Amino acid sequence: MIEPTSYLRFILIFTTLFFWLLNCSSENRYLPEKLLDYKRINLLRGKEAKDVVDHMHLKEVTPEINRIGIYQNVSGPLTIYISEYTRENTAKSEMRKMASKISDGNNPFVGGETVLINGKQVLRYFGMGQTHFIFTDRENMLWLSVNTVRGKAIIEHYLNFIK
Repeated sequence: MIEPTSYLRFILIFTTLFFWLLNCSSENRYLPEKLLDYKRINLLRGKEAKDVVDHMHLKEVTPEINRIGIYQNVSGPLTIYISEYTRENTAKSEMRKMASKISDGNNPFVGGETVLINGKQVLRYFGMGQTHFIFTDRENMLWLSVNTVRGKAIIEHYLNFIK
């Protein structure tokens, strides 16, 4: 007969391992080690990622679960910001709110438009020497920033990657 404490310990270890593996899978799904010729050089998650995004906005704007992948190649950086919401509809709603705030013009972004890339509706902006793509996937809102020259190739590859 299994002692109750051993059984509870087993359940706790199994549950922890399950959620750890689930989190790793989600991270690799959206923030791979390499993306074309870009290599991931940093990965921020949790409070650290949340604090970075909130600091950029000068106020708290993100949900609790956030990840940031920072990539580099010879042509410059590529950054992917991910905010995870509890529901897909919430992610879409937050993306619409963000688009509305960006369109007020009180920011460094220009040329806002919705484009269809690989069958997905993507918001595209230009600013700070980069092209910025904002879109949702499941319960996640993603913001991908990359050198404008590489923008089209990267976003097409990335959207195929996360399918």
